[in-house]
Amino acid sequence: MSALVLAPAVALAPGADPHAAPVRSAVDKRAGQPLLIATWSRDALAPHLPLVFPVDPTLPPSPKRRYRSAYVPPDPAALSSSPCT
Repeated sequence: MSALVLAPAVALAPGADPHAAPVRSAVDKRAGQPLLIATWSRDALAPHLPLVFPVDPTLPPSPKRRYRSAYVPPDPAALSSSPCT
């Protein structure tokens, strides 16, 4: 006896065309990108840290003296010794 295999349920947005291609979940989209994890993993990004984003040199300084975030990035050496989760 063979098992019954059902297609995954697809939620349609109100007013959406029921004959349009089904909307893929984020999990399905990631599964279709095999290089995603290898490209964006901590181990792949570690040699490039800290990430530097280009800033327009003609921008004036910010009028704010301080920002709400008190985030301090962790030590990269400590990150490399901890397991990825």
